[in-house]
Amino acid sequence: MTDVYQGLTRKARSLESEIDEKLNDFSKLCKMHKHQSKYSRSSDSALLNDDVVLTESTEIRRLIDELGEINDELGDVMLSFGFDEVQTHTRQIHRERLMHYKTELKGFLDHYHFDKEKEELFSRQYETQRSSLNRRLELNLEEHEHLLSSERLIDDQINIAVETRENLISQRLTMKRLQVRLHDIANRFPVVNSLVNRINLHKRRDSIIIGVVIFICTILLLSYAFH
Repeated sequence: MTDVYQGLTRKARSLESEIDEKLNDFSKLCKMHKHQSKYSRSSDSALLNDDVVLTESTEIRRLIDELGEINDELGDVMLSFGFDEVQTHTRQIHRERLMHYKTELKGFLDHYHFDKEKEELFSRQYETQRSSLNRRLELNLEEHEHLLSSERLIDDQINIAVETRENLISQRLTMKRLQVRLHDIANRFPVVNSLVNRINLHKRRDSIIIGVVIFICTILLLSYAFH
């Protein structure tokens, strides 16, 4: 009985040592995932990390199950051959360690999945905010382009107005100079001016006479036509 009991105890200690080491590495693996921002990791890297966590947790769970079987065997041996206080205490320690390993593994996995879900939620919020920000930037750029186009159109209209104003000023100055020259010519040649006025007067008088003649002739023709 002693040899069987001691052999099972050695196996239990060996498994506990291996599980302690595995859990320590698994804790570091979960913490490494927590401190790596998903925004700076590729999707392939995230999937690889998930695969590693699943593989390691499965291996640790297998060792814990094996340790549980050894603890059950210890209990069967002690029931079959009797047990003393030391053996009972030893088996109790192994059972407590087994429960501790189960609880610790579950805690690591729960924290891992919680951090992963939280990270995915933040990632979706980040993508939504970034999409909204990009849309606002696009709208601002479109508005900016519209303002620039409007400014260019206003500048063109102002340039056209300035050119038109300059042309009108130039034409006014030209007409004014021509008027001054004509006035000077009229003042220098009063005889010519008087002659021109007489000619205009004769032309108006001849026009009146011709109009009166035409009017009289029209009346006579109408009178003759109706009689």
